[in-house]
Amino acid sequence: MKKIISIVLCLVLTAIPLCTTSAAALTAPEYPFVLVRGMDFNGLFIDEGTENERPAIGPFESQDILQTLLYAGVAAGVGTSMDNAVNELIVYAKRVLGNLACDNTGASIYNVDPHRYPEAMSTYSDFPYSDVSEIGMIKRAVELYGGENVYYFCYDWRMNPLDVADEIAATVDKAIAETGKSKVNLINCSMGGVMTVAYMTKYGYDKLNKCVFCSSTAGGIGIISDLFLGKVCVDSQALYNYVKVNLSENPEADTLFTLMNILGVFDAVSDWANAFIGKHKEKVYDELLVDLFGNMLSLWALVKQDKFDDCVAYMFGDDEEGEHAEFLTKARQLQDMMAARDQLLDDAYADGVEIIFFTSYNFPSIPIYENSAVNGDGVIETHYMSKGATVADYGTTLDESTIDINSPYVSADLIIDASTCQFPDTTWFIKNAPHVGCDYGTGESDFLFWLFDTENPKITDNPAYPQFMVADSNLSLTPLT
Repeated sequence: MKKIISIVLCLVLTAIPLCTTSAAALTAPEYPFVLVRGMDFNGLFIDEGTENERPAIGPFESQDILQTLLYAGVAAGVGTSMDNAVNELIVYAKRVLGNLACDNTGASIYNVDPHRYPEAMSTYSDFPYSDVSEIGMIKRAVELYGGENVYYFCYDWRMNPLDVADEIAATVDKAIAETGKSKVNLINCSMGGVMTVAYMTKYGYDKLNKCVFCSSTAGGIGIISDLFLGKVCVDSQALYNYVKVNLSENPEADTLFTLMNILGVFDAVSDWANAFIGKHKEKVYDELLVDLFGNMLSLWALVKQDKFDDCVAYMFGDDEEGEHAEFLTKARQLQDMMAARDQLLDDAYADGVEIIFFTSYNFPSIPIYENSAVNGDGVIETHYMSKGATVADYGTTLDESTIDINSPYVSADLIIDASTCQFPDTTWFIKNAPHVGCDYGTGESDFLFWLFDTENPKITDNPAYPQFMVADSNLSLTPLT
């Protein structure tokens, strides 16, 4: 959760007017392009659209953080325990994140909304284009297809996916009506995956020609189940992996972290952290996490089905008929939706919808939950993003006795076996690529639009884009060898 909260899409505003970008379109596409974006913490606003509009999340000011840590340190020093320090940290977290809270029906407590763009992109001459992630995808799509054929769907990611599905349906219908086409090509990113599953569950897939899942939550997320079960802990090896990948900016730092690991520093830190968590976890859950994140219905769609009842018991206790009764009814509807998801996607594929997944790997997961040893893109675990690939834990390889190393579905680095994916012939893996990459002007962006511009693309169709690729620091792609 810490990593998810820390994700900030830093939009670099440009002065490129939309009409200029639209003029670059070569030919009208066969189908309009619809993008369902992912979770954007910084994309929610209090009193959106009014003169009082302001970010829903309070600023993470370094001065405030230092002041809070100082107060916490003083509180710990004068108190008989760390309880006072934890209180200070909880107060700070509520001040920064509290506006995101939902009530026990899943509705937003405060007047929070995203900026929405319900019309074709040619309508928005002042759209804040940048080169990053979803905005970079939209920028390139407008350039390729013309703004009149491109739609950007933003939504409140905290809400019930089955309600968000109504908004997606309206966007799809508008795109079809305004372009005169019979279907759309749709890409969903990150949290947009579960929202797209909800759309297909509620409205079917007859209006989809192509559905691309990019770093998607369509398969759930492992970290959510662990957090909702209270399985918060810090594994020393996972901590070392995470620090080394995210903080080693030069060889000297890399050497230092390696030495620290050999000397047992990470073991000591994880021991202290786990003792601290064991003592204060219940307080943090009771006073912060349950109210802040427990009432977000979108997160309950991501809980593993076999863990759902245990998660409910941990987060809400014996409250099946109490104040969370309405909420839990909705949450169970989402669980039913996810239970039927695989068959739904199989049916769509059989009926001619092009179902495509692409995902990243070779980043450690956030070292704050029990199963954090897995491989992922730093946000979501690769196994879930790919809808079922067999993936070695971060820093390890698959046991050669359990896989066919000559299989075309096994990566050359022996980290991925894609034969177990739901759609092994239309699922791609990019090593070292970030969560929701495809920045404008990059090789990963070129790959993305090759997927859209190629009819029924398969992993064997283009030697430049095999099932397994590796990205460099500029997101240029080469086959993994």
